[in-house]
Amino acid sequence: MSTNSSVPGEALAHLRAQLQQACGRDPLVQTTAVHLHQDGDVVTITGLVPHVAAKNRISEVAARLAPELPLDNCCVVDATQAPPAAELAERAGDWLLRTFPDDAGAMSVIIANGKVHLRGTWPNTAAVRLAQQTIGQYPGIAAIDTTGITLRHVTEVPAAGIVPFDEISLVNTLEAALTQSGYRLGNWVDGHMSSGNLTLVGVVDDAEARRRMVEVASHLRGVRRVDDQVVTRKGSTSRNRIVEARVQAAWSKAAPKVATPDLVIFVNGGQAFIGGRVDKPEAKELAIAIAQKDPAIRQVIDHIRVVTRRSRPA
Repeated sequence: MSTNSSVPGEALAHLRAQLQQACGRDPLVQTTAVHLHQDGDVVTITGLVPHVAAKNRISEVAARLAPELPLDNCCVVDATQAPPAAELAERAGDWLLRTFPDDAGAMSVIIANGKVHLRGTWPNTAAVRLAQQTIGQYPGIAAIDTTGITLRHVTEVPAAGIVPFDEISLVNTLEAALTQSGYRLGNWVDGHMSSGNLTLVGVVDDAEARRRMVEVASHLRGVRRVDDQVVTRKGSTSRNRIVEARVQAAWSKAAPKVATPDLVIFVNGGQAFIGGRVDKPEAKELAIAIAQKDPAIRQVIDHIRVVTRRSRPA
């Protein structure tokens, strides 16, 4: 077949028969109601499918059968038998909790008008693909939007000579490199280096600052792998701010054991990032324990520095 001319009728009929047979055998699709017709140089696929996963599978099968042929999948998702959106959203939420028990607090799924919106911080692209495959098979789902996802991804970079950074030198080097690029690291990011593996944890202002930080970190001498566990301030909800205020109030009640003026908290989903300075290790432990007791906080990420009075700068 040529991409620059019409497809002969016999060839089109043969492709249609092959596609119908393959779809009929595929448990994801389970339909033979697939039609093909010529539209200029493009062959258009039409039919009624139960969900977006079936539509995507038809595209995959057709491309495999005729890789040289331009195809346009115009199949329509049948929403007539779909359960209410609230029921599908509850089902998706239960799936998240079962599949990602340690990360579900920062992940969310919104379903409306046959469209799935994936939101929040997801651990990696594999998790997103799994959600697309699983939730995409729900009845009546016609599309999945992933634009609202922030990835806590891992970036592999070329092998290089290993330099044993200590944590202070590492953060200082990263901060200096970011400053030259017009970005500020701030007090919310820590870096931990081990055998060429750099883990970044903390909070930055927005997705662009996060992207630039990972890019700069990946080019530091001795870094072979960057594990990005950073979240962005942008998108913080009023619910998160209520949790922050609640913890700060609890810290105030615990004073003077906790040096509240020197402690700050940022909540993102079920994660709480705590930073600042205290005079004693006991104060740090108490501050973390108070945050962990809050029912809305699933995980506390510690950025608290213990600085004794004797070691504080004048």
